[in-house]
Amino acid sequence: MVLVRTILVSCLTGLLCLPLTAEAAESLRLNRIGTAPAAVVPVGPALSESERRAHGDPLPDGRVAKANGDIRAVWLSQPTDRYRHGVLGDAIEAGAVTVRRKDGMLVSFVLPGDSVFEDLHPRLADLDGDGRTEIVLVRSYLTKGAALSILGLRNGKLEILAENTAIGTANRWLNPSILLDAPDTGEVRVGLVRTPHIGGQLQIWRYAGGTFRRIAVAEGFSNHTIGSRALGLSAVLSKGKARRILLPDARQRRLLLLDGDQLTILAFVPLPARPVRDFGVQRDTSGHQSVMLVLADGQLYQLDDPSGHWFD
Repeated sequence: MVLVRTILVSCLTGLLCLPLTAEAAESLRLNRIGTAPAAVVPVGPALSESERRAHGDPLPDGRVAKANGDIRAVWLSQPTDRYRHGVLGDAIEAGAVTVRRKDGMLVSFVLPGDSVFEDLHPRLADLDGDGRTEIVLVRSYLTKGAALSILGLRNGKLEILAENTAIGTANRWLNPSILLDAPDTGEVRVGLVRTPHIGGQLQIWRYAGGTFRRIAVAEGFSNHTIGSRALGLSAVLSKGKARRILLPDARQRRLLLLDGDQLTILAFVPLPARPVRDFGVQRDTSGHQSVMLVLADGQLYQLDDPSGHWFD
């Protein structure tokens, strides 16, 4: 018996024209759950007065990231207005990042006056599988725009381990909202959308052996809205050992499900409104994944794959 699938062509946001199966166009389901709960207000780090004097104030709207390895907590610090881009809701950015080490001591990395951390919360992962935690942040140069920066502890000090080339124009930004684990290698790759407000480009980067290399690119995505503090408009899902990336198209009118290696679009679902909060992945008691979203209509939605065809 020969199975014949109808092939549809979908032009997403005028940027991507994709051959998709009928199954891809219909299998994802977005259900409205009800009114969205109140947003959680971030809580800053607990600091003694001497720690605050030595390392500076935390970024007022920043978040604390926590881990269990050589780095226990990380936050952005030393607020500054020297880069008045304002893409994250105000013109105050971080001039430094501060780490609480495993031994409880604080160390900071302070940027020179040519740049800031144009970010709100550090992302933590052991990117190269060496047992040490790396920190993923957006560093923006006053004249060259944003770059992806990787930091880590070396001999007890916080250092920049790798950084890609800045975009090249002031007031151009990128959002690294995706940490994509590679089960066969133990590595974690970083996914970012370059210029998410103007026809964003999805890029996947690999940090290993002290080098930083771009390994995949696709066009036409957005994981941020200008002025928003929600930086997590994406999710990583699993299908066995395969990884899927979920994020909006460039106009945030559809959610696109991509293969995590090739960045080919597997499925999509229309959005009734723009997403306004970080996506949340949850698993039920059987291990099935779904994604929780809050949209601009004030409602909470659940994205599901009832068939289990695209993700577990």
